[in-house]
Amino acid sequence: MSEQKIGTVEIALLQAPRLGRVSIRGPIRDRLLSLVDRRPGGCWVWSGSKQRTGYGQVAWQNIKWRAHRLFYSVFVGPIPAGLQTDHLCRNRACVRPSHLEFVTSAENTARGESPSAVNARKTHCPKGHKFDGGGVRRRWCKTCGRDRMRARRAA
Repeated sequence: MSEQKIGTVEIALLQAPRLGRVSIRGPIRDRLLSLVDRRPGGCWVWSGSKQRTGYGQVAWQNIKWRAHRLFYSVFVGPIPAGLQTDHLCRNRACVRPSHLEFVTSAENTARGESPSAVNARKTHCPKGHKFDGGGVRRRWCKTCGRDRMRARRAA
């Protein structure tokens, strides 16, 4: 790998998930930019090959990369080892470096839209009562629990 062409690339980058079929030839910066569609909203959407999950994918120097990770390493610098990429714009195909932030796995999950992330952000039950107990993994509403017990005893 020629460090003069792309700057320093951490070993963690070389161990990036092996994905994709688009092959980059010629000057890396020009080739990467030719595969980007700049949208009015600010996103730089990868127009090359994509995974089923929506992330861009590219092969370069016999290594398969997620496009946003290669884009960041070429245009900005090394990606911190052990961190995941969070797309601040929520567009998985976006490769714009200013739309990417590197966070821990837990932080990335908490910021997401998965059911566990959505439920973790809830502070009130469906009836509008504040969650009172249960800690992080298990939460419940004491008011609704008391109402259920009263209804059970009355039946």
